[in-house]
Amino acid sequence: MEPLLDQPNERAPRSRASYLIYCAAIAAALFALKLTIARDVPATAMFSDDYSYLNKSIYYVRGDWSMRGYIFQNIFAGIAYPYLISPWMLIDGGPLQRIYFVFALNALLSALTVFFGSLAVTSASQQRPWYAPICLAAFAPLFLMSFVVLTENLVFPLLAIAAWLIADVERLLHTRRRVLLLLFVVGILPLVRAPGIAVGVGASATLLLSIRRDCWKRPAVISALVLLAMILPYLIVMYFAPTISKSDTDKREAKYLRTVGNILTDPDRWWALIKVLFSQLSYITIATAGWGIAVIVAYLLPSKDRTKRRELTSFCWFCVFSAAGFLAFACLHIGKKIKFDPAAADFVFGRYDDPAALLILLAALATLPLLTKQTLGWGAQIILRVVTPIALLCAVAHVLEPRWATFNQTGLAAFCRHPVFDAFTLLAGVVGFTLLLQIPIRSRWLANGLAIVLVIWSAFGIRQAFVEYIFPRSERIAISQEAATWLHGNTADSVRVGFDRRMFKQESPTWGFMGLHYQALVFGIYPREFGFAQTDEDLQQYDYLFTATKRTPTPNLPIAWKNKHYVLYQVVPDAKVYSSLVPKPLRTPAARDLIEQQEQERIDRLARGLPVYTEDDVLDLRGLSDSCCTHRLDLSRVKVEPWEVWQGNNRLTMAFPNSTADLPILVYTPGEHYLIIKATGEGCATDPPRLNVSFEGTALRDYAIKPDRTSCYVYALPTEPVEARIQLIFVNDGRCHDDANDSIDKNIFIESVEFVSIDRLNPDINHSIKP
Repeated sequence: MEPLLDQPNERAPRSRASYLIYCAAIAAALFALKLTIARDVPATAMFSDDYSYLNKSIYYVRGDWSMRGYIFQNIFAGIAYPYLISPWMLIDGGPLQRIYFVFALNALLSALTVFFGSLAVTSASQQRPWYAPICLAAFAPLFLMSFVVLTENLVFPLLAIAAWLIADVERLLHTRRRVLLLLFVVGILPLVRAPGIAVGVGASATLLLSIRRDCWKRPAVISALVLLAMILPYLIVMYFAPTISKSDTDKREAKYLRTVGNILTDPDRWWALIKVLFSQLSYITIATAGWGIAVIVAYLLPSKDRTKRRELTSFCWFCVFSAAGFLAFACLHIGKKIKFDPAAADFVFGRYDDPAALLILLAALATLPLLTKQTLGWGAQIILRVVTPIALLCAVAHVLEPRWATFNQTGLAAFCRHPVFDAFTLLAGVVGFTLLLQIPIRSRWLANGLAIVLVIWSAFGIRQAFVEYIFPRSERIAISQEAATWLHGNTADSVRVGFDRRMFKQESPTWGFMGLHYQALVFGIYPREFGFAQTDEDLQQYDYLFTATKRTPTPNLPIAWKNKHYVLYQVVPDAKVYSSLVPKPLRTPAARDLIEQQEQERIDRLARGLPVYTEDDVLDLRGLSDSCCTHRLDLSRVKVEPWEVWQGNNRLTMAFPNSTADLPILVYTPGEHYLIIKATGEGCATDPPRLNVSFEGTALRDYAIKPDRTSCYVYALPTEPVEARIQLIFVNDGRCHDDANDSIDKNIFIESVEFVSIDRLNPDINHSIKP
């Protein structure tokens, strides 16, 4: 005899009250676990975007969305999350206590996600599976996001509450408080993150699906109210919102609307978007342990034996509609980012996909206990038993590359820092998963087994992320925050802190670039004023100057605090720090002329639809001859075209025919100067990758880059005072051309480019390397 659909799982708590206690206990345990872990996380692990949100909270809570006086790039973003976390400013315990408060708030939001998500599952399925709250608590994106300050922390619980309300449509339609709560959720979500509009659309469509002949007015009216609540607050905020950034006169919505218009009028871009969509689906497949999407599809396929539960079907469609909306935003954003190039469509941006992955997981957890052999046709069984393992294998093969080990891809946390997934391990995992899917679908062991797979997979990914990413990276970032802790304990709130402008784009001693650490210090030193110091006049505005210890020693300033990597100078009256670095006169066009010429080039490129670089592309090296005589170029300032030239891991990767990298314009004094390009290659020894160095007005210099060995390649610059416009060109077609190695790819990895004067050039390098 078949079990009734409304019969609770025999292994789960039987009463509704006991199940609520069970879900609350799991949520509380998750909250306590995250509070415990947070004590060992001294700073955020994302660092760039999340400190931006922390700094936004300082300004947004005052109503200043333009962030007047903020010296870093300000990209306007959703206002709700910065407002929510703004109470950190009231905590008088320094940066460590403040960031712990934000982590605790994020942990509370994730606990709410687990609780309401579990209620949504049991309301939709009318069963109480033991694994629902545990799977949600172990879900890697939900767990890991608590330790960064990103909007997803607020998006997730709002999604869970919306799912809980939609899970019981009939009760929603006849309960005013639930309707009001739904209107609030769909209204606030777009103000947290613009793709949150998808939830309002999904809820409205689901309500329309519930319309029946004898009851159509109430669902139609509430559906219209949902659409109004979704769009009206968002339009009001966008009307008063500033432009997307200080350097861009457009608003983000205008950019996206133009992109949608370009897509609709250009069918050639559709193929790229289709490929992007499959890339994002592969991410969701892996994040939900391989079975999330498949279980929903199998349930929604037509069934011959039994009428499906109305509430569960509505719930599934809500999750599918909303997830599709989030995926549409992801495809639009990524398509715009890759300029609709199908060759680049394997790009995955997990943070855009994580809300969709959570919705898919909720629907899958609700349908999983109700899949029985009698309710599934042959098509659904093939989907589960054959298509699912094949799809998982393809998805894993798609992301089994080093470039996916970033915190933006929390659903791929198991691949962080490339753990050893050899062919045997991968094959064994897929075979084991396939065998699990062959268990009779009516058996509870199938549902339990799939839930256990998700928990184990997520736990492994969470461990990888903490060991390889969160702990070490947050510790490195916290080294600079020690200065903020010292300031908090030893100075008044009225002191002013200057950041050494000379180091802004230089590599920091611990991680990333100094500009990122400056951005983090704004949060750490609050409410103290801050700014850049790049002249002696600037310096006199501040009481302290923060810089790196590797900087040329700063004279005439006493050291107030320092550690191995960073130093905080106390500013004294009439200090002369920057005078020695004033550029010497040149018999060449003035720097202002160069900048004006760059602006004209920027306008020309914009008119031709080419990438536009808005940063200062002139690098003044005239002061080096009398000081340290060597300068490592910041690879992040190198302009790359076409876009497929990859930058990452502190190196420049050139891997496509005719790809080019334009160095900043080098302005230097007369004399003998060289560029030393430190690079290694991949390819065959008989046909190595080749790099051309192009200088305007001179012949190309060709270098054969030695495979599997890092070497230095010396390029002599003209001795006359010029503006050196230098271009690196990858001239191969990307593959070796000999019979034995015709399938080997050729790549060039540029580790560094240094400007060196003749008196500091190593004679051994000069004599051993020949072009």
